[in-house]
Amino acid sequence: GSDRQALRVVSQPRRKKGALEMFACGDCGRIAVRRLARHRSSENGAIDRARRGDVVVIENRSTPAARLDLGANDRVFRLTPAAMGSE
Repeated sequence: GSDRQALRVVSQPRRKKGALEMFACGDCGRIAVRRLARHRSSENGAIDRARRGDVVVIENRSTPAARLDLGANDRVFRLTPAAMGSE
């Protein structure tokens, strides 16, 4: 089944060798979040706009360990600090 988790981005996103990587913190602790360029999709495209301080809600079918790898079917929603304050 799908697992939904909210993570706060705690590093600036880095692009390297066909991947987008960033560090985020949540209930699972501090983990690396990575999405390979070949897995880029409309479902996970919000990760491209994530910046340090944003919260991303990720629907991912795997339980993260030290790294959460996003697949093409994993859904990502981005919440900015300003948007969270206005709700």
